[in-house]
Amino acid sequence: SEARGCDLARWSDEDIRFGAVSTGSTTTVTTTGAAITREVSFGAIAKREIAAGTTLITLSSSLTIPPTLSTTLYHQHPLLTALSSLPLPPRTRQLAFLIHTRFTSSHTLSQVLTSPSSSLSPMSKTTLSILHHYIRSLPCTFSDPTHYHPSSRALALLTGTNLGSALNTYLHHDAAHLARLHNQLTSFLQQYQRDTVCDDDESTTATAATAAAAVTQLLAVLNEHTWRWARSAFKSRCFPAHLVTNHQKQQQPNNNDDDDDDDDGAVLLPVIDLLNHRRGARVSWEYDYGAGEVRFKVDECVKSGHEVFNNYGAKSNEQLLLCYGFVPAANPNDNVAVRLPRHAVQSCTRELEKQGLMKRA
Repeated sequence: SEARGCDLARWSDEDIRFGAVSTGSTTTVTTTGAAITREVSFGAIAKREIAAGTTLITLSSSLTIPPTLSTTLYHQHPLLTALSSLPLPPRTRQLAFLIHTRFTSSHTLSQVLTSPSSSLSPMSKTTLSILHHYIRSLPCTFSDPTHYHPSSRALALLTGTNLGSALNTYLHHDAAHLARLHNQLTSFLQQYQRDTVCDDDESTTATAATAAAAVTQLLAVLNEHTWRWARSAFKSRCFPAHLVTNHQKQQQPNNNDDDDDDDDGAVLLPVIDLLNHRRGARVSWEYDYGAGEVRFKVDECVKSGHEVFNNYGAKSNEQLLLCYGFVPAANPNDNVAVRLPRHAVQSCTRELEKQGLMKRA
Protein backbone atom coordinates (compact mmCIF):
# COMPACT_ATOMS: atom_id res chain seq x y z
CA SER A 1 0.00 0.00 0.00
CA GLU A 2 1.18 3.52 -0.73
CA ALA A 3 -0.96 4.95 2.07
CA ARG A 4 0.83 6.49 5.03
CA GLY A 5 -1.65 7.21 7.79
CA CYS A 6 -1.95 10.31 9.92
CA ASP A 7 -5.05 10.63 12.08
CA LEU A 8 -5.80 14.33 11.80
CA ALA A 9 -8.94 13.91 13.89
CA ARG A 10 -6.62 14.32 16.87
CA TRP A 11 -5.82 17.85 15.77
CA SER A 12 -8.29 20.34 17.21
CA ASP A 13 -9.51 23.40 15.34
CA GLU A 14 -7.42 25.51 17.69
CA ASP A 15 -4.32 23.78 16.35
CA ILE A 16 -5.03 23.75 12.63
CA ARG A 17 -7.15 26.13 10.59
CA PHE A 18 -9.02 24.27 7.88
CA GLY A 19 -11.26 26.24 5.60
CA ALA A 20 -9.84 29.74 5.86
CA VAL A 21 -6.54 31.51 5.99
CA SER A 22 -6.43 33.19 9.38
CA THR A 23 -4.32 36.15 10.39
CA GLY A 24 -2.37 36.83 13.53
CA SER A 25 0.03 34.81 15.65
CA THR A 26 -2.49 32.02 16.25
CA THR A 27 -2.32 30.85 12.63
CA THR A 28 -0.08 27.81 12.39
CA VAL A 29 -1.21 25.65 9.49
CA THR A 30 -3.69 26.61 6.80
CA THR A 31 -5.22 24.87 3.82
CA THR A 32 -6.74 27.00 1.13
CA GLY A 33 -10.51 27.28 1.07
CA ALA A 34 -11.31 23.95 2.76
CA ALA A 35 -9.92 22.30 -0.35
CA ILE A 36 -9.01 19.07 1.39
CA THR A 37 -10.88 17.00 3.90
CA ARG A 38 -9.47 15.63 7.14
CA GLU A 39 -12.05 12.87 7.54
CA VAL A 40 -9.81 10.25 5.93
CA SER A 41 -7.24 8.29 7.94
CA PHE A 42 -4.70 8.35 5.13
CA GLY A 43 -3.81 10.82 2.44
CA ALA A 44 -5.94 13.82 1.55
CA ILE A 45 -9.05 13.93 -0.63
CA ALA A 46 -10.16 17.02 -2.55
CA LYS A 47 -13.55 18.24 -1.30
CA ARG A 48 -13.94 20.38 -4.39
CA GLU A 49 -12.01 20.86 -7.61
CA ILE A 50 -8.58 22.36 -6.97
CA ALA A 51 -7.19 24.53 -9.75
CA ALA A 52 -3.63 24.13 -10.97
CA GLY A 53 -1.31 26.60 -9.26
CA THR A 54 -3.20 26.55 -5.95
CA THR A 55 -1.11 26.98 -2.81
CA LEU A 56 -2.78 24.20 -0.88
CA ILE A 57 -0.91 24.05 2.44
CA THR A 58 0.97 26.74 4.33
CA LEU A 59 3.07 25.72 7.32
CA SER A 60 4.91 27.90 9.80
CA SER A 61 8.60 26.99 9.93
CA SER A 62 8.38 27.00 13.74
CA LEU A 63 6.36 23.78 13.48
CA THR A 64 8.99 21.79 11.64
CA ILE A 65 10.89 18.98 13.33
CA PRO A 66 13.70 19.09 14.41
CA PRO A 67 12.79 21.93 16.75
CA THR A 68 16.38 23.15 16.36
CA LEU A 69 14.95 25.27 13.54
CA SER A 70 13.04 27.06 16.30
CA THR A 71 15.97 28.26 18.39
CA THR A 72 13.82 29.56 21.24
CA LEU A 73 12.06 26.24 21.78
CA TYR A 74 15.33 24.36 21.48
CA HIS A 75 16.86 26.28 24.39
CA GLN A 76 13.71 26.24 26.52
CA HIS A 77 12.51 22.63 26.29
CA PRO A 78 14.02 20.59 29.18
CA LEU A 79 14.70 17.45 27.14
CA LEU A 80 16.14 19.33 24.17
CA THR A 81 18.32 21.33 26.53
CA ALA A 82 19.69 18.11 28.01
CA LEU A 83 20.21 16.47 24.61
CA SER A 84 22.04 19.52 23.28
CA SER A 85 24.68 19.08 25.97
CA LEU A 86 25.45 15.52 24.89
CA PRO A 87 27.80 14.45 22.06
CA LEU A 88 25.03 12.96 19.92
CA PRO A 89 24.35 13.18 16.16
CA PRO A 90 21.52 15.60 15.29
CA ARG A 91 19.26 12.81 14.01
CA THR A 92 19.60 10.91 17.30
CA ARG A 93 18.35 13.99 19.17
CA GLN A 94 15.41 14.26 16.79
CA LEU A 95 14.41 10.63 17.31
CA ALA A 96 14.76 10.99 21.08
CA PHE A 97 12.37 13.96 20.97
CA LEU A 98 9.85 11.91 18.96
CA ILE A 99 10.04 9.00 21.41
CA HIS A 100 9.68 11.21 24.48
CA THR A 101 6.68 13.03 23.01
CA ARG A 102 4.94 9.91 21.69
CA PHE A 103 5.45 7.41 24.49
CA THR A 104 5.47 9.41 27.71
CA SER A 105 2.07 10.21 29.20
CA SER A 106 0.04 13.26 28.22
CA HIS A 107 0.45 14.36 31.82
CA THR A 108 4.13 14.90 31.05
CA LEU A 109 3.24 17.65 28.57
CA SER A 110 1.01 19.33 31.16
CA GLN A 111 3.88 19.30 33.62
CA VAL A 112 6.20 20.95 31.11
CA LEU A 113 3.64 23.60 30.19
CA THR A 114 2.53 24.45 33.74
CA SER A 115 5.68 23.94 35.78
CA PRO A 116 6.67 27.08 37.74
CA SER A 117 10.30 26.41 36.82
CA SER A 118 9.50 26.18 33.10
CA SER A 119 11.22 28.84 30.99
CA LEU A 120 9.00 28.22 27.96
CA SER A 121 7.61 31.38 26.39
CA PRO A 122 3.88 31.49 25.47
CA MET A 123 4.77 31.02 21.78
CA SER A 124 6.99 28.03 22.58
CA LYS A 125 4.21 26.48 24.67
CA THR A 126 1.81 26.82 21.73
CA THR A 127 4.34 25.30 19.34
CA LEU A 128 5.11 22.43 21.71
CA SER A 129 1.41 21.70 22.21
CA ILE A 130 0.83 21.48 18.45
CA LEU A 131 3.89 19.27 17.90
CA HIS A 132 2.64 17.03 20.72
CA HIS A 133 -0.69 16.49 18.92
CA TYR A 134 1.07 15.92 15.62
CA ILE A 135 3.57 13.34 16.89
CA ARG A 136 0.84 11.43 18.71
CA SER A 137 -1.21 11.29 15.49
CA LEU A 138 1.54 9.47 13.56
CA PRO A 139 0.96 5.80 12.59
CA CYS A 140 1.52 3.16 15.26
CA THR A 141 3.16 0.69 12.88
CA PHE A 142 5.24 0.81 9.72
CA SER A 143 5.81 -1.67 6.92
CA ASP A 144 9.43 -1.09 5.92
CA PRO A 145 11.83 -4.10 6.06
CA THR A 146 13.28 -3.13 9.45
CA HIS A 147 9.96 -4.25 10.95
CA TYR A 148 9.70 -7.59 9.12
CA HIS A 149 9.55 -10.68 11.31
CA PRO A 150 12.77 -12.75 10.98
CA SER A 151 10.80 -15.75 9.68
CA SER A 152 8.48 -13.79 7.38
CA ARG A 153 8.13 -14.59 3.69
CA ALA A 154 8.62 -10.90 2.90
CA LEU A 155 12.09 -10.96 4.43
CA ALA A 156 12.90 -14.23 2.65
CA LEU A 157 12.09 -12.56 -0.68
CA LEU A 158 14.89 -10.07 -0.04
CA THR A 159 17.50 -12.83 0.24
CA GLY A 160 20.28 -12.25 -2.26
CA THR A 161 19.23 -8.68 -3.07
CA ASN A 162 21.34 -5.62 -2.32
CA LEU A 163 18.74 -4.46 0.19
CA GLY A 164 18.60 -7.85 1.88
CA SER A 165 22.38 -8.00 2.18
CA ALA A 166 22.55 -4.49 3.60
CA LEU A 167 19.66 -4.93 6.03
CA ASN A 168 21.69 -6.67 8.74
CA THR A 169 24.31 -3.92 8.60
CA TYR A 170 21.57 -1.30 8.77
CA LEU A 171 20.01 -2.93 11.84
CA HIS A 172 23.44 -3.27 13.45
CA HIS A 173 24.03 0.47 13.04
CA ASP A 174 20.54 1.10 14.38
CA ALA A 175 21.29 -0.90 17.53
CA ALA A 176 24.61 0.94 17.96
CA HIS A 177 22.90 4.34 17.83
CA LEU A 178 20.31 3.20 20.38
CA ALA A 179 23.01 1.90 22.74
CA ARG A 180 24.98 5.13 22.38
CA LEU A 181 21.92 7.22 23.23
CA HIS A 182 21.11 5.04 26.25
CA ASN A 183 24.68 5.31 27.55
CA GLN A 184 24.79 9.08 27.08
CA LEU A 185 21.48 9.57 28.89
CA THR A 186 22.63 7.38 31.77
CA SER A 187 25.86 9.37 32.03
CA PHE A 188 23.86 12.59 32.04
CA LEU A 189 21.85 11.44 35.06
CA GLN A 190 24.97 10.30 36.88
CA GLN A 191 26.59 13.69 36.29
CA TYR A 192 23.42 15.43 37.47
CA GLN A 193 23.50 13.49 40.73
CA ARG A 194 27.13 14.48 41.32
CA ASP A 195 26.46 18.14 40.50
CA THR A 196 23.44 18.50 42.78
CA VAL A 197 25.60 17.64 45.78
CA CYS A 198 27.86 20.64 45.11
CA ASP A 199 25.48 23.23 43.59
CA ASP A 200 23.77 25.64 45.98
CA ASP A 201 22.16 27.83 43.30
CA GLU A 202 18.41 27.13 43.57
CA SER A 203 17.52 28.38 40.07
CA THR A 204 20.27 26.31 38.46
CA THR A 205 19.27 23.28 40.52
CA ALA A 206 15.60 23.63 39.50
CA THR A 207 16.49 23.85 35.79
CA ALA A 208 18.80 20.85 36.05
CA ALA A 209 16.15 18.88 37.94
CA THR A 210 13.60 19.53 35.19
CA ALA A 211 16.05 18.36 32.53
CA ALA A 212 16.97 15.29 34.58
CA ALA A 213 13.27 14.43 34.98
CA ALA A 214 12.78 14.61 31.21
CA VAL A 215 15.80 12.35 30.63
CA THR A 216 14.47 9.88 33.22
CA GLN A 217 11.11 9.80 31.43
CA LEU A 218 12.84 9.16 28.11
CA LEU A 219 14.94 6.31 29.51
CA ALA A 220 11.78 4.67 30.86
CA VAL A 221 10.32 4.33 27.34
CA LEU A 222 13.52 3.99 25.30
CA ASN A 223 13.88 0.50 23.83
CA GLU A 224 14.32 -1.27 20.51
CA HIS A 225 10.61 -1.04 19.70
CA THR A 226 10.26 2.71 20.32
CA TRP A 227 13.58 3.45 18.62
CA ARG A 228 12.60 1.63 15.43
CA TRP A 229 9.21 3.32 15.51
CA ALA A 230 10.86 6.74 15.68
CA ARG A 231 13.40 5.85 13.00
CA SER A 232 10.68 4.70 10.58
CA ALA A 233 8.37 7.60 11.46
CA PHE A 234 11.09 10.08 10.59
CA LYS A 235 12.52 8.27 7.58
CA SER A 236 9.13 7.71 5.94
CA ARG A 237 7.94 11.30 6.35
CA CYS A 238 11.00 13.55 6.21
CA PHE A 239 11.71 16.25 3.64
CA PRO A 240 14.98 17.94 2.61
CA ALA A 241 15.84 20.72 5.05
CA HIS A 242 16.50 23.17 2.22
CA LEU A 243 12.72 23.46 1.77
CA VAL A 244 12.62 25.56 4.94
CA THR A 245 16.12 27.03 4.95
CA ASN A 246 17.18 27.77 1.39
CA HIS A 247 15.90 27.45 -2.16
CA GLN A 248 19.06 25.62 -3.18
CA LYS A 249 20.10 22.37 -1.58
CA GLN A 250 23.51 22.80 -0.03
CA GLN A 251 25.85 19.89 0.49
CA GLN A 252 27.24 19.89 4.01
CA PRO A 253 30.48 18.05 4.75
CA ASN A 254 30.06 15.02 6.96
CA ASN A 255 32.87 15.14 9.48
CA ASN A 256 31.75 12.36 11.81
CA ASP A 257 31.93 8.62 11.62
CA ASP A 258 28.18 8.09 11.74
CA ASP A 259 26.22 7.04 8.69
CA ASP A 260 24.55 9.71 6.61
CA ASP A 261 21.20 9.07 8.28
CA ASP A 262 22.49 11.08 11.21
CA ASP A 263 23.04 14.41 9.54
CA ASP A 264 20.57 17.22 10.05
CA GLY A 265 19.63 17.48 6.38
CA ALA A 266 16.00 16.47 6.83
CA VAL A 267 12.91 17.81 8.59
CA LEU A 268 9.34 16.77 9.29
CA LEU A 269 6.62 19.02 7.88
CA PRO A 270 3.36 18.33 9.75
CA VAL A 271 0.23 17.97 7.57
CA ILE A 272 2.25 18.20 4.35
CA ASP A 273 3.63 14.74 5.13
CA LEU A 274 0.05 13.44 5.09
CA LEU A 275 0.09 13.34 1.29
CA ASN A 276 0.81 10.04 -0.46
CA HIS A 277 3.09 9.50 -3.44
CA ARG A 278 2.24 9.42 -7.12
CA ARG A 279 4.95 9.34 -9.74
CA GLY A 280 4.61 12.32 -12.02
CA ALA A 281 2.42 14.34 -9.66
CA ARG A 282 3.10 17.99 -10.45
CA VAL A 283 3.82 19.89 -7.25
CA SER A 284 6.12 22.71 -6.21
CA TRP A 285 7.41 24.35 -3.05
CA GLU A 286 8.28 27.84 -1.95
CA TYR A 287 9.63 29.34 1.24
CA ASP A 288 8.67 32.84 2.35
CA TYR A 289 11.53 34.16 4.47
CA GLY A 290 9.59 37.22 5.57
CA ALA A 291 6.60 35.22 6.82
CA GLY A 292 8.66 32.21 7.91
CA GLU A 293 6.38 29.82 6.03
CA VAL A 294 6.82 26.86 3.72
CA ARG A 295 4.11 26.49 1.08
CA PHE A 296 3.02 23.43 -0.88
CA LYS A 297 1.48 24.08 -4.29
CA VAL A 298 -0.31 21.72 -6.68
CA ASP A 299 0.59 22.49 -10.29
CA GLU A 300 -2.16 20.38 -11.81
CA CYS A 301 -5.94 20.30 -11.48
CA VAL A 302 -7.31 17.88 -8.87
CA LYS A 303 -10.96 16.92 -9.32
CA SER A 304 -13.40 16.80 -6.43
CA GLY A 305 -13.28 13.46 -4.63
CA HIS A 306 -9.83 12.61 -6.00
CA GLU A 307 -6.76 12.21 -3.84
CA VAL A 308 -4.22 15.01 -3.57
CA PHE A 309 -0.74 13.57 -4.10
CA ASN A 310 2.80 14.60 -3.41
CA ASN A 311 5.74 13.42 -5.52
CA TYR A 312 8.54 11.77 -3.53
CA GLY A 313 10.90 11.96 -6.49
CA ALA A 314 12.52 9.50 -8.89
CA LYS A 315 13.35 6.71 -6.45
CA SER A 316 14.18 3.06 -7.04
CA ASN A 317 12.11 0.22 -5.59
CA GLU A 318 14.80 -0.39 -2.96
CA GLN A 319 14.62 3.24 -1.81
CA LEU A 320 10.82 3.24 -1.73
CA LEU A 321 10.66 -0.04 0.19
CA LEU A 322 13.31 0.88 2.75
CA CYS A 323 12.10 4.43 3.37
CA TYR A 324 8.34 4.16 2.88
CA GLY A 325 7.47 0.47 3.02
CA PHE A 326 5.84 0.15 -0.42
CA VAL A 327 6.80 -0.75 -3.98
CA PRO A 328 4.68 0.45 -6.94
CA ALA A 329 3.43 -2.09 -9.47
CA ALA A 330 5.47 -0.42 -12.22
CA ASN A 331 8.41 1.87 -11.59
CA PRO A 332 10.34 3.25 -14.58
CA ASN A 333 12.81 4.80 -12.11
CA ASP A 334 13.82 1.43 -10.70
CA ASN A 335 17.47 0.46 -10.95
CA VAL A 336 19.73 -2.29 -9.69
CA ALA A 337 23.34 -1.91 -8.58
CA VAL A 338 25.54 -4.76 -9.82
CA ARG A 339 28.89 -5.54 -8.21
CA LEU A 340 31.56 -6.71 -10.66
CA PRO A 341 35.20 -7.75 -10.20
CA ARG A 342 37.70 -5.07 -11.17
CA HIS A 343 38.95 -7.01 -14.20
CA ALA A 344 35.37 -7.36 -15.49
CA VAL A 345 34.80 -3.61 -15.16
CA GLN A 346 38.01 -2.89 -17.06
CA SER A 347 37.06 -5.34 -19.80
CA CYS A 348 33.59 -3.81 -20.17
CA THR A 349 35.07 -0.31 -20.24
CA ARG A 350 37.46 -1.20 -23.05
CA GLU A 351 34.66 -2.76 -25.09
CA LEU A 352 32.41 0.27 -24.63
CA GLU A 353 35.25 2.57 -25.68
CA LYS A 354 35.80 0.52 -28.85
CA GLN A 355 32.14 0.90 -29.73
CA GLY A 356 32.25 4.63 -29.07
CA LEU A 357 29.76 4.37 -26.22
CA MET A 358 32.15 5.64 -23.56
CA LYS A 359 34.90 8.23 -23.48
CA ARG A 360 37.61 8.59 -20.88
CA ALA A 361 37.37 11.77 -18.83
